[in-house]
This record gives sequence, C-alpha cells and structure tokens, in this order.
Amino acid sequence: MDGCYIGVEGKMINVLEGCNGLMLALVYSSYIIGISGWKWQSLVQVIIGIIVIQFFNVLRIGILVVLRDIGGDLYFFFIKYVFNVLIYVAILFLWILKPYVDKVMYKNVA
Repeated sequence: MDGCYIGVEGKMINVLEGCNGLMLALVYSSYIIGISGWKWQSLVQVIIGIIVIQFFNVLRIGILVVLRDIGGDLYFFFIKYVFNVLIYVAILFLWILKPYVDKVMYKNVA
C-alpha cells in the first residue's frame, strides 16, 4: 500500500492518498469557484477553506496516533464514523457560511 507512515516503529499508521484531505479541498474549492467565479473574494474563501480542511485533517491524524496507542475498537470507530462526519460537517458549514461571507466581503468593496 502506498501512503505516508506516521508513528514509531512497531506502531505506525498509514495515511493513504484518499485520507490526506486533498480531494475534499478540491471539491470545496470547485464549489466556491463554481458558484462565485474567479473573484478575489472567492480566492480568499478557497484559501480559508483549504486551511480549515487541512487543520481538521492534521488534528484527525494526531488523534489517530493517540487512539492507536490506546487500541481497541475505538480506533476503528473513529476512522470509520467520527472523522468522516466531522470533516463533512465542517465542509457543509463552510458552504453554508458562503452567502454570509459574500455579503460581508462585497459590502466592504462597495
């Protein structure tokens, strides 16, 4: 399996390509640019969104390293359910905030 191994020898986790958050960042960016077009406000929203998505991803990997040491079914429960829900809720929240951010940004431009 390809990916990036994180941890100490004997207790490694493998972060596969689909787990690195880049696909979610691309989907988020496509939505923002598709709705608003290529404007500087869209670029600001895309940059902030990518930072938020990557922050959640780094936090997720850190928690996975801790859960790996604890062991048990909690590790797999978090991988399968909790992290997916959290990252998709974060992206949905960013999408919901888009009209409000646009309103504030365009108000400052005019």
